[in-house]
Amino acid sequence: MGLVASRRDQGTLPQEVDAVLATSDPGPLILSGEIPEACRSLNQISALLEASVVTATPMPTPAPAPSSSSTPTPSPTATPPIDGGTDASSPGFAADETSIITAAFAPYGTVSTRFDSTYFYVESNGIPDHQMMVNIIAWIAQVPVPQPYTGTNAWSIPLQTQYAANPVSIETDLQRGAIAIAVNGIPIFNPLNASGLISKEIGELDDFGGHSGRADDYHYHAAPLHLESTSRTTPIAYALDGFPIYGSLEPDGSPMEPLDQYHGHEAADGSYHYHGTDEYPYLIGAMRGEVILSDEFASPQTQIEPQAVTRAFRDPLHPINGDDLIITALTANGAGNGYLLEYTIGGVLGSVEYSWTDSDFFTFVFNDVDGTTTTETFQRQGPMEEPPPAPGNGGSPPPPGDGGQSTGQGSTNGSGAATESDAIVLSSSAIENGVLMDAFKCETRSMEGTEDSIPLSWSNVPSDAQSLAISMHHFPNPNDTDPSRANHYLLLWGIDPSVTEIAHGAADDGAWYMGSNKDGAVISYTSPCSQSVGTHEYTITIYALSETPATLPKASSLDVTYSVLLSAIETVTVLGKTSLTFDDVN
Repeated sequence: MGLVASRRDQGTLPQEVDAVLATSDPGPLILSGEIPEACRSLNQISALLEASVVTATPMPTPAPAPSSSSTPTPSPTATPPIDGGTDASSPGFAADETSIITAAFAPYGTVSTRFDSTYFYVESNGIPDHQMMVNIIAWIAQVPVPQPYTGTNAWSIPLQTQYAANPVSIETDLQRGAIAIAVNGIPIFNPLNASGLISKEIGELDDFGGHSGRADDYHYHAAPLHLESTSRTTPIAYALDGFPIYGSLEPDGSPMEPLDQYHGHEAADGSYHYHGTDEYPYLIGAMRGEVILSDEFASPQTQIEPQAVTRAFRDPLHPINGDDLIITALTANGAGNGYLLEYTIGGVLGSVEYSWTDSDFFTFVFNDVDGTTTTETFQRQGPMEEPPPAPGNGGSPPPPGDGGQSTGQGSTNGSGAATESDAIVLSSSAIENGVLMDAFKCETRSMEGTEDSIPLSWSNVPSDAQSLAISMHHFPNPNDTDPSRANHYLLLWGIDPSVTEIAHGAADDGAWYMGSNKDGAVISYTSPCSQSVGTHEYTITIYALSETPATLPKASSLDVTYSVLLSAIETVTVLGKTSLTFDDVN
């Protein structure tokens, strides 16, 4: 502690450090491993004064390569007037702030950190060290799986902070993506869900304020106050505008001061920080600092950029519903590559047992409360990668031009087991690198008044399948999951399993049945024709069925919608299915 004594003698010791020393017993400083309670404050002091004291988590070689920990942070820019107020000095980070941020994340062994002159990067697998999912009563059948928050897909905290002239409110924006990253590497989303409801109040969250989203990505929608037991008077999270988020105490250990309309306040030194609380809005009311909003999404479904990417690999969802549903347990398997999630509906036990391989091949076994068992398998593509060629029969690649993301469910063959090679392969020559080619947008067949369908081909259909069905849908709200709110573009059923393709424009010409177009006006395919600027995601799914559902008409019908088709498919056995996801980009 020579540096502390020297700076105290010189009169340059920070006031908050002096206050900690006054209440701390001197003793040996523990640099790694378990830190005795009496030594925690001394470690905190050392983190403030000596960057070399912190033992950081091992860091992989990033891309792009970061600067070393000695790289100085650029001086923050001046702050504009806020809400008609006067100019103030920038609340941004001091030159040694990177050591303080590193210290906040250091206690969590699954988190790695690095920084350059612009951002502080946080890498993790998205799985916390606490119990997940228990006591959720409003569930969309998503589960926690590891996420690739590494390399260029790490979370980014800006190192140059500046007050926003027009702080972005969580109530009018930011209902997509994260608004902060907790110090245990778990992202924190808006407390309002995609429908504008408070997730915590409607039973969507577990005992720690988290749940899994559409990409089976675990995240919080409330302040992770449980982290205070480890973080103490260091931040429990950092907002994506760069400002820290503390718990119930101020950085100097005193009780939390009154909060402003943004759910934070300035400290005595002029720096700004937020606080987490048990009451709405829990940690941020509006982004006090400047943020960049993605131009791909309109309010309220905007999100902060840069943002780590997650990619949904299961669609449509396996429906699990019940007015008295409650998740009772989530238990890791012995191999460390999966979980058993248990729930009850009306006191009857159901479960989802799932696991994954190193190549991101996922197997899900749904044991429903009605006694049925369904096995589904999926291949997840990396969030920053183009989908690799899907294997065909004999391992041959798909036809040229197939760039769609194909995720498949294998045939169970009555055994409940599926392998990667069992998955149906679905492709389209109209999709290149995951994007619908311009030649296949906004099509009409002028002679007949119906629209030309997308060309499709498939292989590896289970040998015991008696019927095929195909759907194509798009959610106007990308965070939505309710099939009744999806727009449908292609609905086919009663397809003979011997059929292996539908040529361009031929969806209404085969010996099968077709449902309504997107508007419910005619029996037809609807060609994607988005007019708004941005990226719009569509999903085509092929189902191999034990039989054609008896609840569907034996003729083409306007009454068959996407939700009607899905409900009918639930009445028979799904022997295999594959989804092909692509974007319409304007």
